[in-house]
Amino acid sequence: MKHFIISRVALKWKFKQVGMTWEAWLKESVELYDKYLRASLRKQAFQNFTLVTLVDESVTDEQLGHRLKNEIVVRVFRMNIIHALRSQIDLSGMDKILITRCDRDDVLRNNFVHQLQMLLAADKQPPFYFDIMSYYIWNGRQLNKFQYMSDRTSPFVSTLEKVKEGKAVFYPYKYKHGYVIDQMGGVKDDSLRAIQVIHKHNVLNRMEGRQVNVTPERLKYFLNQYAIKIC
Repeated sequence: MKHFIISRVALKWKFKQVGMTWEAWLKESVELYDKYLRASLRKQAFQNFTLVTLVDESVTDEQLGHRLKNEIVVRVFRMNIIHALRSQIDLSGMDKILITRCDRDDVLRNNFVHQLQMLLAADKQPPFYFDIMSYYIWNGRQLNKFQYMSDRTSPFVSTLEKVKEGKAVFYPYKYKHGYVIDQMGGVKDDSLRAIQVIHKHNVLNRMEGRQVNVTPERLKYFLNQYAIKIC
């Protein structure tokens, strides 16, 4: 069974809300992707996953930076993400898949893939969701801006899905992530940890949750588990 980690990286939406041109938005998106999500995936103890990079149809391979060995690009026409996923990912011969939803500026702890696939080994039947119990929000520009957050549904929800006639539902992209758990049974597990990074051009996310107070040395050790390097 294949595990797909899917991220919207450079789609033509919301960039005008932050006063950016499409070219500037694309450049910054790839830089954030390299610095955060891609970096954390390169450090995963288990590498048996496929990273799916969602981009606008106009984006070239050269604009996407240094891709992972286990990364594929899906180009999206007119924001129809589900059609793009179903038409460009070959699921022939598979009866089920695992999908994890992430954004380009998210960071997964270095054992995230391992822990998630260990939970999957408990013979769960699709459709079934796996979600993290809590996650962290970090202002990448200020070390003291570090929060602890718990949501009804996290932005990092994963779904085990049936494949029928070579097609899957792709629940985390068919529904807003806050509604995925309404579609099926599932579990929340505290062994799954991730960080949502707040940066200058976030459109929706803000610093919220309970403040976490740690020493600079402890914080540096902690962030290293997420492949985040600080001075």
